[in-house]
Amino acid sequence: MKRVSGEEDSVILAEIRKLRNEHTEAANDNKEALERLDNVFKNGGKNSLRVVNAEERLGDTEDRKARLERSVAFLLHQEAKLAAKCDDLESRSRRNNVRIHGIPEDSEKNDTIGFISGFIRSSLQIPAEVDIRIERAHRSLLAKPKENTAPPRAIIVRFLDYRVKEQVIQQAWKQKTTYEGRTIYFNQDYTNEVQKKRKQVRDVIKKLKDKNVKAQSPYPAQLKVFLASGTKIFTTLTEAAPMLRDMGIHVQEEERDELQRLRTQSSWTMVTRQKDKRSQPHPQGQTHMPSLNKLTVMITMYKLEREVKILSWFAYDNRFKPNLGDQNFKEWETKGITAMCTVTKNGSMMSFVDLKEKYGLENSDFFRYLQLRDYFIKEIQTKTSNGVIDILIRTYNRTRLKATSALHKNKRDSRATSTVYINKKWVKELSIEITTEEWLNMCQSLQTTRTQGLGESLGGKTSLDSS
Repeated sequence: MKRVSGEEDSVILAEIRKLRNEHTEAANDNKEALERLDNVFKNGGKNSLRVVNAEERLGDTEDRKARLERSVAFLLHQEAKLAAKCDDLESRSRRNNVRIHGIPEDSEKNDTIGFISGFIRSSLQIPAEVDIRIERAHRSLLAKPKENTAPPRAIIVRFLDYRVKEQVIQQAWKQKTTYEGRTIYFNQDYTNEVQKKRKQVRDVIKKLKDKNVKAQSPYPAQLKVFLASGTKIFTTLTEAAPMLRDMGIHVQEEERDELQRLRTQSSWTMVTRQKDKRSQPHPQGQTHMPSLNKLTVMITMYKLEREVKILSWFAYDNRFKPNLGDQNFKEWETKGITAMCTVTKNGSMMSFVDLKEKYGLENSDFFRYLQLRDYFIKEIQTKTSNGVIDILIRTYNRTRLKATSALHKNKRDSRATSTVYINKKWVKELSIEITTEEWLNMCQSLQTTRTQGLGESLGGKTSLDSS
């Protein structure tokens, strides 16, 4: 065998040392990359924990917000009822009162009742047999005007007999009444709230008059409009706002009234208003279900159009045709059978025997059960379960609270656990290409390095015999 010369040995050893150095540098680079990757995993774990905590807090906040919104809607609804009742009681207490405007200050001297009685007798055409009995009479409780040019305060008169008061005010409206050359006006003694509303209505009536539209303001502050198509009466200006807007008249709604209207009509009274409509009723007691908008987003995101039918009330579901001619399905509500999820268990239809035992169904309901089971199998049942639907079912059945938090957690847990994102970041930082096989091997190497302490061997030097 031909012997290799010493010069050739030196060349080979130099190449080996060069390869060893390259291997060492590559191992060091690999170790540094793995350390960075390890830091990425650690930071990812911390960030994941922070996201979980944030999602839980967000879910709790949304649940609390929903409860507070319902509470505010209820309180506004109650406040509106109490305010209306108080205003009605105050108005009733003023039914015998009349406000007289235009009488100069100090005309009544120290006898307001006697002055008003004489003024009514002398100014109005009241029959002599009518007994004008006045209980009290005084100026309004405003500050007395210091200047003579200021309008005098109104005189509030309370009659003992309501019929006499009506006779006096009706006669005053029919004829022109004056005192010392001044025109005197008789008005009802409205509450402050009614006066404010009537003033708003009068402003609208003036605008309608400018458009040659006749209008009146019946008590307390209604709007009666005489149109070519007929007469329309609106209880409030808010109710008349759409029609007025079409006529070019803008109605300014106070912020408080707008808030009260929106809260009460959208969150509290809507269930009552829709009670008699043919629609799926509001499930009583399901106070922890997510909002309709949130459910719609989730159904679209997870493509659950088929699965979500399990939450529908089959007695009101137009897709379930047997309910159209059989009212017994609606009577099942009294037994506790409402949505499809109340007759299913673990993704399958419960047996008729179980339903009889749980809900007290009769043998005559067996054919209806078969109809319902056929609809469930064809339209709703799926081969695999879905975490989102399971959470909604448990929430609907009140076996779980804080559905929003659970849905956030399910969304997080259902995300793919692939490290593609980290792979892309690493490729970008190192400016190299990594195949799928190489990446899997690298992840396995990282796990082995972290568990068995092989990381140090990657940077170890190889002992070579230079002799």
